Amino acid sequence: EKDEIKSGTVNVGNPIVIKVTHEEKDSTYAKIINLVQKATKEKAPLVRLADKYSTIFTVVTFLIAGFAYYQTGTIESILAVLVVATPCPLILATPIALMGGVNAAAKKRIIIKKLSSLEILSRVNAVMFDKTGTITLGKPRLTGVRIFDRSMNQENILSVAEAIERNSLHPLAKAIVHYAQEHYVERFHADNIREVIGEGISGTVDRVRYTLTQVENSTTSDMAISLSRDDKIIAVFGFEDQIKEDSSDIIKKLGSLGLQIAIFTGDKIEVADRVAKKLGGHITVVAECSPEDKMKGIEHLKKIKKITAMVGDGINDAPALAKADVGLVFSNEEQTAASEAADIVFLSGDFSSVLRSFEIAKRTVSIAMQSISWGIGMSIAAMILASFGLIPPLYGAILQEGIDVIVILNALRASK
Repeated sequence: EKDEIKSGTVNVGNPIVIKVTHEEKDSTYAKIINLVQKATKEKAPLVRLADKYSTIFTVVTFLIAGFAYYQTGTIESILAVLVVATPCPLILATPIALMGGVNAAAKKRIIIKKLSSLEILSRVNAVMFDKTGTITLGKPRLTGVRIFDRSMNQENILSVAEAIERNSLHPLAKAIVHYAQEHYVERFHADNIREVIGEGISGTVDRVRYTLTQVENSTTSDMAISLSRDDKIIAVFGFEDQIKEDSSDIIKKLGSLGLQIAIFTGDKIEVADRVAKKLGGHITVVAECSPEDKMKGIEHLKKIKKITAMVGDGINDAPALAKADVGLVFSNEEQTAASEAADIVFLSGDFSSVLRSFEIAKRTVSIAMQSISWGIGMSIAAMILASFGLIPPLYGAILQEGIDVIVILNALRASK
């Protein structure tokens, strides 16, 4: 009675009566959506890759055309230079390469929502990760059993716990049942099951009453459950959130790319530190974060001139995803506020998708830059030859088309 219940809470126990005390606009969800909208509006405008070189190319073209007129004194020489002065490497190379990168990413179930995201991702030098559901699976697993009653062995204790917990929907209960089934322990039958949400679950096995209760502030694992008999603890089960496969290797490879890595999580610092230690490498850890705290973390990185990426999976990450220069989200094919706020969406839970997206972005932009430099280089060389009268306008027009074809073919390599 008089306890506060947050919106989105799922009742798995007896029916309850709830009194609404706040309007929808005051909900946590509404506040998060407002943060996302504010962050999206404040994003810095993109400076396109081609825009950096277009002015220089234009100035060089006019200088060479002026030199040609100075040399020959004829309008034909200016025409010869302008005909071969193709801006197509600037106009075509980048979008074709970026489209190719989008295609290459899609083959790996990575959806790039904006072409500019690949361009920015190639320049990112600071990455912030959420922990639960991003680096970890968000599913606890049983990691060990400490026995305090030597009259019972581990198999007996697991059988008793499994008999009682298979009647519960709690994630830790499911972890015990899964572990027991994996190890083929003997199946017992439990009677008189009674579960009180927030307190624990009890049941009778072979006419003995047992109780399982969550242990607070466990120092040896992320989570723990005690098994009691006659109000005396006879065993403690330790649990940890599972790190995604290859997470440690992927984090180290991202670090080798020169990226500054941070983990911002709502979990306690002890839990976050354990995960960071398993991952290895130099990782900044910030714990007990709200959605706004994560967004402020991105703002701080931007203030110190970092190009930022945020990797998350849930609505709590949405403001930071929107605020980051590039937001990357594990959506598992669901349409959420997080996937709406993100620029890049991973349709699988495979953590290697993060590394793949960085590799694809860097390769794509490298090919685009290669196409631009080749195209502009060949065009300037042709303009110089034309300024000395070595390339007539007709041949210049044909040569210009040839340069465009070379640039386009090279840019298409990004799709592989």
